[in-house]
Amino acid sequence: MTRVLFLVLLAVSLVTSVAPASAQSPWPRTPPEPPFGSAPRPRRPARPPLPPPSIDDLPRQVISTGPLALMLTLPNAEYEVRAGRYLTVGASAARTLWPVPHRATSGELFVRVFPGGLAFHGASVGFRTGYTRIPRHGTFRNLGMEGAVTLAHKHFYMSTGIGAKLVVDAPPGLFGEVQPIVRMNVGIGF
Repeated sequence: MTRVLFLVLLAVSLVTSVAPASAQSPWPRTPPEPPFGSAPRPRRPARPPLPPPSIDDLPRQVISTGPLALMLTLPNAEYEVRAGRYLTVGASAARTLWPVPHRATSGELFVRVFPGGLAFHGASVGFRTGYTRIPRHGTFRNLGMEGAVTLAHKHFYMSTGIGAKLVVDAPPGLFGEVQPIVRMNVGIGF
């Protein structure tokens, strides 16, 4: 037992003696004072953070679709227009396999608010309303909400969002009343 303890203490002392003093202390190390009469060392300036984009660097309108959804034959398309500095409005159309035994087609109008950034840049909260059509069952109104993260620059647009839609007037026995919203859109801006 004492042999193992001795080996552990020896390993710890070797590691701490090899590591520089700045790596051992959790506190920031202050540079030593220059000798009397010598000029202080110039400090290297810190790298400035990337500036946020200006409103002129972002598109006014965007057309987008989900490339992964197209491969799964679940097309969706969106047209979105900047309506203010922090606000966009648009329309979307999508075909889904939800609920699983039915193919649902929906068309919606939406509003997205970008509280922490500019329109088409940063996190957003979206509200949508529209209609969902399920063949052989009818057309039903829906209301939805989503959260998204969007990056755009002049002619490029990418957005990822997640949320849910509530089917307002569907019979409860037909299918569940809440539909998920999962989207990953890529598009062009102009």
